[in-house]
Amino acid sequence: MIHTFFKRLRILLKKIDQIKISAATSEDIALLDKEMPFGPSSYFQDTFKEQEHGRLIFLVARNGKEPIGHAALILDGPKEAEVVELLKGTPELSAVEVKPEKRSLGVGSQIIEQAEEAVKEAGKDKICIGVSEENPRAQALY
Repeated sequence: MIHTFFKRLRILLKKIDQIKISAATSEDIALLDKEMPFGPSSYFQDTFKEQEHGRLIFLVARNGKEPIGHAALILDGPKEAEVVELLKGTPELSAVEVKPEKRSLGVGSQIIEQAEEAVKEAGKDKICIGVSEENPRAQALY
């Protein structure tokens, strides 16, 4: 029984090591649309365009070529009127999602770590994120 546990743990750790996170490429868009439908049908294309204009970094987590997670790091901060004054200029991590079957494997944490590194590289020392009150799993992650 213990042997089986450690064997599964080694397999899991090997899978986590294969996860790579980087800025989205044009090739990612069709794969994301197919593998991880999210929000409006044009969400991934629109977010990628925003990245091309330098407004955000569209992070994609991949296991090999398979997209398993994503997030948008909005460099100049949130746009919602109720928080813009309070957090003006603070990069915002938005739309963090991990495929349901890949959750609780550290993918979300790796996306957040990559976003934090990008914020540091941009010369900023803070990051913000909004989380729905109806999403306790996300609240626990952040």
